Amino acid sequence: DLHSFPTRRSSDLRLGELTTDKFLYQGDFYNNQLHGKGRIKFFRDGIEYKGSFNYDKIEGFGTFRWSNGDTYLGHVKNGKMDGYGIYRYSNGKEYKGFFNRGEKASDKMSNYEMWKKNGYGVSAGFPGQQNLGPNNE
Repeated sequence: DLHSFPTRRSSDLRLGELTTDKFLYQGDFYNNQLHGKGRIKFFRDGIEYKGSFNYDKIEGFGTFRWSNGDTYLGHVKNGKMDGYGIYRYSNGKEYKGFFNRGEKASDKMSNYEMWKKNGYGVSAGFPGQQNLGPNNE
């Protein structure tokens, strides 16, 4: 019965802050879990994430920033880059395309295969790789 599922109102979310020995989180909570929009900084390696959280998991859409200056903007699942996103290296080069469990999906298959499978895929700034898209087979 669809009507038996609990509904969550935006008023059920509360804004707060949580500091542990591993991280600092600022953002939304639901049932004492990181849930909604927020920002987290991990102390050990300096990684920062700003975006969606889903029941204590970094999941949805957001931005990672590493201490070396690299950034990622895109889809995230279980705390890893997963889906379409843009990875910008601190040297100015970037990769636009698909990620799977934290790795560039095109490392596992050619750009042509990726384009055929998903309809598009673009990489830029990597030697020996070709930009592919709907207008550039």
